[in-house]
Amino acid sequence: MNAGARGLDERCMPARIQRPDGRLRLPREKTPDSIFQAVGRLLQSAVVRGGAVMTGPLSGWIGGGVFLVAIFLPGLLLVVGSLPFWDRLRSRDGLGSATAGINAGVAGILAAAWVEPVFVSSIHSLADAALALACFVLLLSARISPAWVVVFAAQAASILAS
Repeated sequence: MNAGARGLDERCMPARIQRPDGRLRLPREKTPDSIFQAVGRLLQSAVVRGGAVMTGPLSGWIGGGVFLVAIFLPGLLLVVGSLPFWDRLRSRDGLGSATAGINAGVAGILAAAWVEPVFVSSIHSLADAALALACFVLLLSARISPAWVVVFAAQAASILAS
């Protein structure tokens, strides 16, 4: 590995999950949050390392983008290729109900995964909860553009912080 790639790798991979010999390990406490952070750092390291090692027109950010596409493209192609079969399965009576239940279960898992990193780390007071609820109402009931809701939330949060 060249010196530039090594420097980028050390910035992306903290010492707590990278051994001196370069092999990776998970933190000792295997909480869902620590495992999620380790997997995120591994993905980030793979993208940055691939972009940093390359030379020529695919170096730096462009190489990182190419590697990011290369990582996610197979999964995207798999999903796109299975859509016709999924539509056929949903059209059957018994399997349509099962897929509706699977979709509800996935929505519940995604909501639970959102609560821990986002809600717990950002809602600290009743004012924070009121601001989050106001933004939610603006998005769903008032049908205000998400860009304007973000501007409103940023302004309101800066007022709340002062």
